[in-house]
Amino acid sequence: MGKRTTQDTKVNITDDFLKNWQPDFIKQKYIYVRDTKTKNLLVSASKKGMHSWLFDYGYGGKHTSKVIGYWPMMSIDEARIRVEEFKKLADSGKSYEEMFEVQRTPATIYFLENEQGYIKIGRSKEWIHRIKDLVLSVKGIRLIGIRPETKVITETKLHNLYAQFRQPGTEYFEDKKGLIKQLIAQAIVYNVSDEQLTVMMKRQKGIIYT
Repeated sequence: MGKRTTQDTKVNITDDFLKNWQPDFIKQKYIYVRDTKTKNLLVSASKKGMHSWLFDYGYGGKHTSKVIGYWPMMSIDEARIRVEEFKKLADSGKSYEEMFEVQRTPATIYFLENEQGYIKIGRSKEWIHRIKDLVLSVKGIRLIGIRPETKVITETKLHNLYAQFRQPGTEYFEDKKGLIKQLIAQAIVYNVSDEQLTVMMKRQKGIIYT
C-alpha cells in the first residue's frame, strides 16, 4: 500500500462522510484519514474512486497498513470490529504473517476483458485485491482467467509477444486474431504444461511477426 500522509487527518467516519468525500489528489495517489472512534482504523481513497479499509499498526519498528476490506461492501461497523479483532491479535504477540496468513507464493498472471473486447494482461502478488480494485472501479471489466507466474508465463513475455496488438496509451490489447484467448484457453481452461505453452507461444510469434 502507498505511504500514509505525513500528518493524519482524524475524522468520525460515517456513510455520509464517505459518500461526500472529495480528496485533493494533487501530487498524491492515495489520501488517508484516521477514524476517531477506532484508533487503528484508516480509510483511504484512490484516484480510481475506491475506498479501502486499512488496519494500521506498529510492526518491526515502523507503521504498517494492511487492506482489510472495501467500502461499501464492508460497512463502517464491520471494519471497526475487524480492526479491534486484529488489534487483540497484535497485542497478544501475533506476527504480521500469522495475522494475515501471508504466504510467499509466486505472483499471479491475470487476464481482464473490457466492454470493447480488449484484454489486459497483468501481474500481482495479491491478485484478489487487485482484481477487486480494477473490476469495482471500472465499468464493464470482467476477469477471464488467472495462472501462477512461471519462467514461461510472465507479464513481460506476454506483453512482448502481443506488442503489435497493444492499444496506444493503454494497458489493453486487441485480440485481432484470437491468439490471446487461444493462449488463455490452453493455459487456464486446459492447464497445459509450460513446455506446451512455450511451443504455442513460438508458433504465435511466427504468426504475428511474419
